[in-house]
Amino acid sequence: MARALRARGDPSLHLTLEIFHDADHLGVGPRGITHGLKVVLGRKAADLGGR
Repeated sequence: MARALRARGDPSLHLTLEIFHDADHLGVGPRGITHGLKVVLGRKAADLGGR
């Protein structure tokens, strides 16, 4: 998927790829969502933990 998106050559696309080698099919969902939110919102916002 990442390769296909990069091939489009969209200059406004900022893509981050991370492979979770130690996660199974059920565990990758929550980890992926958390990781995605940290990337989009920034670590500082994610570290606040809803405070």
